[in-house]
Amino acid sequence: MRRYKILRILYVITLSLLISILFRAPVVEAVRDMLTVLIYFLTPIIIKNYWCLIVGVLVPLLRFLIKLQVYNPTSVLFFIILGDVSLISISSLLYNKGRWVSFIGIILSSLTRFLVVSRSVSRLIDNHSNTYITSMNLLWFTILGGILAFIAIPQVEREIETKNELYR
Repeated sequence: MRRYKILRILYVITLSLLISILFRAPVVEAVRDMLTVLIYFLTPIIIKNYWCLIVGVLVPLLRFLIKLQVYNPTSVLFFIILGDVSLISISSLLYNKGRWVSFIGIILSSLTRFLVVSRSVSRLIDNHSNTYITSMNLLWFTILGGILAFIAIPQVEREIETKNELYR
């Protein structure tokens, strides 16, 4: 069973890094963030339990190590990881509580990620003028990724249920 979870974690991380590689241009950064957030919202359903937090830590760290995303200063990486882990943990706590509580969890986790990432980055970076614009993009594309996840969650749950029945 542990090997099965590790394989799922590796699949999710690989998919996130593949999205990061495909959407490297500055014009499509928002699309990359939206798709990454979509994967983050689906991670608790795919992996379950606290294992999904590993994805929130490893994806930004691997992006930084492979030089897919450069953080200046490097201390921003910690807050990116903290924002992603908070998004995954809040959404995983609320997604089993019903369909509308899950939607509220998506909004709450999007706002939490926005507050953690944008406020910490604006304090670390001296140039505040462009930070507000990019942080608002972060908020809207995080919410948009959450809405896409809200639409996709029932289908993903059915697929996982079908695969679990096949393996019994």
